[in-house]
Amino acid sequence: MSTITEKKYKLPVLAERAELVKVQVRRGLGLVGPLLRVIEGKGWIAGGFARWCCSPNENPAPAADLDVFFGDEEGYLAVIEALGFMGAHATRTVPYLTQMNVERAFPGVGLPEIQLIRPIVNSERHWGPSKDDVVRQIDITVCRIALDGVGCATATADQRFLADESERKVCFVRINDPVSVIRHAFKYAAKGYRIQDRESMKLLNSWSLLEREREPVGEPPCESHDSRHGASDESRTSSGY
Repeated sequence: MSTITEKKYKLPVLAERAELVKVQVRRGLGLVGPLLRVIEGKGWIAGGFARWCCSPNENPAPAADLDVFFGDEEGYLAVIEALGFMGAHATRTVPYLTQMNVERAFPGVGLPEIQLIRPIVNSERHWGPSKDDVVRQIDITVCRIALDGVGCATATADQRFLADESERKVCFVRINDPVSVIRHAFKYAAKGYRIQDRESMKLLNSWSLLEREREPVGEPPCESHDSRHGASDESRTSSGY
């Protein structure tokens, strides 16, 4: 049996123990209720869809998909099996997530495609193991939120969630991979969110630290960063929250 190790991040974590608060779910409970019952005790809806459910704005930016995070591998695999038995089918499977169309599993509900985020990849923990841990690992404040589950009209969120969401602004809290965070920032900029100059500086500073950390002495300057380290769009892409 392989040993699960915690993922080691060398880049600075800007707010490792951010205070979490309870916020009200304002919309969407009827929409996600059937899915919440399937994942109960195994995972949590977090990120962009949870943001939409709890946004204080009258017309919040919609989420293109719905992310479910898990505390362990058993829960992840059990939910894939359960949804498949109900008629859902996988549209994309990669090491770090399974994307599923759930229209047949929940007919007439209108859920978007869901992304089941794998907590452990190659014996290394990437997410979890608790709901609070998942919220604290998300990079921007307006996505640092998770629904509390069946029978609860509340969610667990970063203490800055309501203020930043009401102002539609992007504030970075964790920057583990600048490339993924930049993509996430562009996604929210396209939704009409603002990125202040000081937040852009956080990204620039983290990118500079990453380059200094990874740059071997005497390496030819003409070789690209991605070709040196074997990175690809697939490996750089995290969840769609």
